[in-house]
Amino acid sequence: MTHARTMAKLLRPTGFSFILLWLPCASFAADDPLPKDWKPDLQPLYQYLEDDSGDGPVTAIHRNRQWQMQIRDSQLELAYLRLWASLSEKAQTQLKAEQTRWLATRAKKAAAAAAGTDDETLASLKSMHASIKLTDQRISELRDRLAASTPGPKPKR
Repeated sequence: MTHARTMAKLLRPTGFSFILLWLPCASFAADDPLPKDWKPDLQPLYQYLEDDSGDGPVTAIHRNRQWQMQIRDSQLELAYLRLWASLSEKAQTQLKAEQTRWLATRAKKAAAAAAGTDDETLASLKSMHASIKLTDQRISELRDRLAASTPGPKPKR
């Protein structure tokens, strides 16, 4: 049976219902290249940009840093996935473990950057600044590793 016929059969009302019931039960954890609990989300940024916010300057700076962090984390996710896709299964497992450790280290270093700051907003800004800087370094590292392992023309950054 061709792929098109198989899909058509699955999408019939009874087959489609089966898929809808099966998907939530399916386990993709073994195939998921991303470390657990790491899902960058840009939706708040889109919502913020759509809203007409009357926030003061400090709140605006704080939110801008949050959005910068979300953008950087999404860029990191793309760099990570591009490298992950180019690796063997064993190397993918190693990269995932490495990335999980790196995420924990980033969180610790970001918290350390804010340590000793009494003002909560300033502490948060210091933490996000450190996190963004560390994330930029990690993005460059992952992209460089991909470029070094990819023959031919180098991928765009």
